[in-house]
Amino acid sequence: MEGERKLSLSKREINIILTLMENEASSTTNDLARKFKLSVRTIKYDLDNIKEWLEKRGEKLYTKRNKGIWLDLHETKKRELKNELLYVEKYNFYPDQEMRISKIISLLCYKNDYVTTQQLANTLGVSKNTIVNDLDETEKILNNYKLNLIRKNYFGFAIEGKERDIRLLLEAVIQKGLTDYDIYNITQIVSNQYSEEKIAKLSLAMLPEMQEIYKLTLTKVTNLLKESNGDEFNYSDILSITSKVAISTFRMILNQTINSYKLLSNQKLLLNKNELPYLLMKKVFDHYELPILEDEYVYIFSDILMNFEEQNISELTQKIIRTVSEEEKMPYDKDKQLYTNLFAHLTVKMHKKYLFVNEYNPFIDDIKAKHFTLYKAIIKACEKEISKSVSFPL
Repeated sequence: MEGERKLSLSKREINIILTLMENEASSTTNDLARKFKLSVRTIKYDLDNIKEWLEKRGEKLYTKRNKGIWLDLHETKKRELKNELLYVEKYNFYPDQEMRISKIISLLCYKNDYVTTQQLANTLGVSKNTIVNDLDETEKILNNYKLNLIRKNYFGFAIEGKERDIRLLLEAVIQKGLTDYDIYNITQIVSNQYSEEKIAKLSLAMLPEMQEIYKLTLTKVTNLLKESNGDEFNYSDILSITSKVAISTFRMILNQTINSYKLLSNQKLLLNKNELPYLLMKKVFDHYELPILEDEYVYIFSDILMNFEEQNISELTQKIIRTVSEEEKMPYDKDKQLYTNLFAHLTVKMHKKYLFVNEYNPFIDDIKAKHFTLYKAIIKACEKEISKSVSFPL
């Protein structure tokens, strides 16, 4: 393909680089040969090509006898190279089960009829046995969202459940598929860096049908922000609204509505108030010739984070600090100023009108570089404590 000729890398070599990027320790040629089920000689040929590719980008593939092979990349550079590696057919470069499951969920949500094992295998480029195993794991995730995987002999598979729960799952799939680098690019677009060329070049981990809708929605919201004062919304709000409008459009095209087909009655009032969620919904729905329904507007504009009482946030703050203290064997729980600052931060986050869980934070790179073990302990604590309260893990 054109992108692969430009990269001069095979898909296998791309996956080897991604593996080296994710490994904290060095890898030997034997390690890589076992992982990719290749001979050591083939791995060495691949590494020669990878070394040349990295050198053209000012980076080095480190090798040392009795130690192995490794990369030493700053997180910003790592994201930049990942984005380039995954730019063409990004969705298909992930060989792991987690990404296959995300794509299976998206495919099932884009069909009004059944999808067969063979259709899924052909789309994902894996065996039917692999798909069968993936579907077992997919079913567990669906159950977390109060959804069922319907299995029907000679027909295939489908998702059954409330429309709101299906959309909640789709939101999680979209958010999980967007990398920090994607978020950075999107926020650049919706600020003052907008151009149709930049949006066209975005390569997101979505079905082509969903990506087309998402990019159109992104174009519309960017134009709206140019025309009006969007100061009441931060980038997290805008990302959340954009995703919800795209998902609503995606499902409405399939005639899947939240509840009724009742038209939104106060459209003139919302238009006069320049209500951004309504204006964006109307722009996108008009493009696809969809009716402006009341329940769809409520879905797009509604809070997507439960309201936390201050007492609950206080307890959550204490638990996070306590967990990190135990993990790091440091008395962070004795630091009153730390508690005050984290409580204030979580209070703002937990009472936001909109939530986009993958917000880009420019300070994360420095924190990870200078305090990596502490960073890992904080991530572990947040996954343990916050995930109990907010949504379900994908």
